[in-house]
Amino acid sequence: MKKLLATLLASTMALTAIGGLVACGDGGEGSGAEAGLKPADFSKVTHLDDPLLDKEDETNAKVAACTISVWAPAEIIPTFEAMMETFKSADYHEGKYADVTVNFEAKEEGKVQDALGTDASVAASADLFFFPSDHTGNMIRNNWLLPLRGATGSYYSAAVMQRDDKGCTDVVNQNGYAYAFPATNDNGYYLVYNKSDLTEDEADNLDTILAKAEEKEKKFVWDYGSGYYLPTFFFGTGVELDMRGPKSKFDSFNSPEAELGAKAMIKYINNSNIIKSTGNGSSVKGIMDGEVIAGFCGTWEAPTEEQRNAGVGLKKLPMFTVNADNSGTKYQMGGFYGGKYCGINSNTKNAAVAMAVANYLTNSAAQLKRFEVQQTGPSNKTIAAREDVQNNPSLKAYLAQATAGGVAQGDIMGSYWSGIQTYADDISNGKVTLTNLGLANLVKAMAGMLEAE
Repeated sequence: MKKLLATLLASTMALTAIGGLVACGDGGEGSGAEAGLKPADFSKVTHLDDPLLDKEDETNAKVAACTISVWAPAEIIPTFEAMMETFKSADYHEGKYADVTVNFEAKEEGKVQDALGTDASVAASADLFFFPSDHTGNMIRNNWLLPLRGATGSYYSAAVMQRDDKGCTDVVNQNGYAYAFPATNDNGYYLVYNKSDLTEDEADNLDTILAKAEEKEKKFVWDYGSGYYLPTFFFGTGVELDMRGPKSKFDSFNSPEAELGAKAMIKYINNSNIIKSTGNGSSVKGIMDGEVIAGFCGTWEAPTEEQRNAGVGLKKLPMFTVNADNSGTKYQMGGFYGGKYCGINSNTKNAAVAMAVANYLTNSAAQLKRFEVQQTGPSNKTIAAREDVQNNPSLKAYLAQATAGGVAQGDIMGSYWSGIQTYADDISNGKVTLTNLGLANLVKAMAGMLEAE
């Protein structure tokens, strides 16, 4: 798995207290990197859901009235709001946070990076925000995330590094400390198919699926105009995606493996039985309407139990071939996978309280609640190991795909997305053909070095 190892000096904030009333602006960061726990001492933290219980000088003195703002996906906000009632109750740290107001604003994780934009907008943004794994590197480079280190933050890092999946913590690990709280491990896609049209074995082969689609006058949904779904053939033939932000090199996209992937893309994009997605849920809806035989499906648009009972099957993406006559080597379609995170704005005036809120929204109890309400995949190792999580059809298909042909979303340059999307357009309009694969230009476009014609 590609791992993000970005480099950034940690910012620090001072700890203050006024009498027995702890200021809401308590930064909890100490005077420097030496304050708080060292990574070698993280095992001393044993209360992984509530790590400050292991902090000797931590008190339950009531925090002064203040407001914490949170950007979160609209669909989870009601659940979070209910959780905050318990966070503010007398049952949690003896009512320490009773006077804290937490305001939620709906914002899709994938749009947070654009909303932050510049340093000025970061200062005016929410104290906490949820975002996808592939945006982490850019956020760290721009100093948008407050690192979890120092007198208070290091206790949260200690908990995160122990309680969450290593693949998820690696993405936000900087010199042993976390730059955000892992919230989910489910950001990927798989295949859904019509069980009335295809057996499980037939759904393992894209050429068989398309032949059946032709026979039954149905379609296969693949959003090949999106850089998120498009590279599945590249990944399948062995192309590697370098994810080091501005230091990324995309030479693998101009290689013998890339030539095979490009030929497969040309073959399938030009297949009349393949259509683009028309929005979230279009594959499942198309199957239910009798117009679609199979298609890509993200975990966020997973079929309901009712739809599964009506004949919608789920499994990893199918195998494919490169040759026009469907002969030769069969390759496994690849795909992106990753997680979602809760980060703390580096400009927050209420760092210690923001950390407490972020931890509460991402600990094991929170991840279990999100799974129960939304069927999201937990990054928390204990919750992920639960039988009901392991047997969840959508998460099971997601993990099967990640295992069979997955590429972890790391620090991906913005020019990668625009470059590969343009490449798909060039296949559709005939600029890229079997005799003109255009891979050198693709590499330049991904690196942001292709001059406009």
